[in-house]
Amino acid sequence: MRRSSFIVVILGIVSLALAACASAPAATAIPTAQPGSVADAASGSSAKPVGSRAVDLKDFVASDPSLVGTTGRPQVVEFFAFWCTTCQAMRPLIHAAQDEYGEMVDFIYLDIDAENTKEMQKKLTFTGLRPTIVFLDADGKEHARLVGVHTKEELYTKIDDLVAVG
Repeated sequence: MRRSSFIVVILGIVSLALAACASAPAATAIPTAQPGSVADAASGSSAKPVGSRAVDLKDFVASDPSLVGTTGRPQVVEFFAFWCTTCQAMRPLIHAAQDEYGEMVDFIYLDIDAENTKEMQKKLTFTGLRPTIVFLDADGKEHARLVGVHTKEELYTKIDDLVAVG
């Protein structure tokens, strides 16, 4: 078997495995503040135990869309769906980025199936392609965007550029 065919077969197996493990679409999502965000500190709530790492999360934790553009810090906003295998494939990478950059950047996860995210989907021109990651500067202005599966280098370069802009 040629190497390219082998890679296609492996990717197909991984996609099927992720699809089998993916959650069914949530009827309603309960928005929560992301740990370490301004809203999280003000409310005293926490979506994960203190001292745990985002990379250890087994799924996304849907954020409150009102946090978008309002924390005064750069933001990585990801539009995702719990049932989306592509989103789930990117989840470990985005959570690793949150662990690495969480002191400088807020990570906000918006469940595209949740009714409370529909207005923000329009505001940030979400086209339905998943996952869509929007990079916002501290003033809430879009700095960059990634759609679909990307490498660590691509994601981290966008975040590094975002941090440099502020």
